[in-house]
Amino acid sequence: FKAAYELYTQGRAIDMVTVINELRRTGELEQVGGAVYISGLTSRLGSSAHIIHHAMIIKEKAVARKLISTFSKGLTKLYDDFSDPLEVIEKTSSELQSMISHKGGRIDMANVFTKTMQAITDAVDNKTGISGVTTGLPSVDKFIGGFSKGDLIVVGGLSGTFKTALTLFSMRKLSEQKIPVHMFEMEMSEYQMGMRIISQKTGIPVQNIRNGNLSPIEIQAISNIGNWFENPYFTVDFYSNHTILGIVLSINKLVSEKGVRVVAIDYLGLCDLSVKEYGTQEQAIDAAVKKLKKCAKDNQITIILLVQINREGAKEYLSPPKASQIKGSGSIEAHSDLVLLTWNPSYIQEGFEYEKSNGERFNTTGYLGLNWVKNRQGDRGLQWIRAFAPTNNFADL
Repeated sequence: FKAAYELYTQGRAIDMVTVINELRRTGELEQVGGAVYISGLTSRLGSSAHIIHHAMIIKEKAVARKLISTFSKGLTKLYDDFSDPLEVIEKTSSELQSMISHKGGRIDMANVFTKTMQAITDAVDNKTGISGVTTGLPSVDKFIGGFSKGDLIVVGGLSGTFKTALTLFSMRKLSEQKIPVHMFEMEMSEYQMGMRIISQKTGIPVQNIRNGNLSPIEIQAISNIGNWFENPYFTVDFYSNHTILGIVLSINKLVSEKGVRVVAIDYLGLCDLSVKEYGTQEQAIDAAVKKLKKCAKDNQITIILLVQINREGAKEYLSPPKASQIKGSGSIEAHSDLVLLTWNPSYIQEGFEYEKSNGERFNTTGYLGLNWVKNRQGDRGLQWIRAFAPTNNFADL
């Protein structure tokens, strides 16, 4: 009776199954004669009227068994002298994440319509004419609609094509509008990033800052922007060997605690892709890009992923780059929403002239080509912006 009364006060169903479960929870089941005795108190079978309560009990037990199994396997591996503790942590974390991240995908169409109308209203009210947040360049915003929620944007290019500089430029511009952003910077050091930001903000060439070739006025200009580095909307992680799972878990925390809206990862090739786990580099890349796309969608943020161009692409540097030239191109193109390949032919051949589709030719020195080879929501094609190499700055034509 005590068990039944406890169920009643909790607003839960009362029948043979729930009473037995409650007695087991309080440790009193054997004292009253066990489950067999309880089942003998009634000739009735469990009623379908309380099937939801029964299902919840089964689900809870299933989760408990899964947790026991996951931790037991982890402990067993840790006792093995040849196991890598970091791999055990990653595998266990991955299984736990899969258990807690599934929220169910069913949404009724009324909710779909409401969210769609909200997005349309935001686009109408936004005087800049973009549906997402700004990239820092109005011409790019017009071309792709800005950085949109849930998008995975891949940025690739050869060395000297400003892919990192352009990403840093956009992230800085966003933070100055009080939009929280975060970079996983595995290529540049703190010193190198600091110099680039100072150069962008002051217009002093990076080379002069690096060499200390500065006038008193320039030194004062650098001192004047010191407060910028206290910007709470721009955070950076300089750790150089992130796993994709580690990045995803960090992003989840950043979104939850800091409201981060745009994340940049520089770059995929420097991440620990756990190739041994997946068998091949291609399969590891496929799994990594899938996880990042899911992370962007689940958190409703934009993720910018920097990637490398393969050797074949390097041989064709005087032609606009193609998606097939990205390392792991099949998986990357399949799972991303936008793919941008930066092109700077004048870096290889100074004074290179590009011939447009209308036959017009122009000197590309001082310009950067943005080749949008994939865009789920809009146009594809090549556009040009101004690039100021000495200061890592960019502007519309």
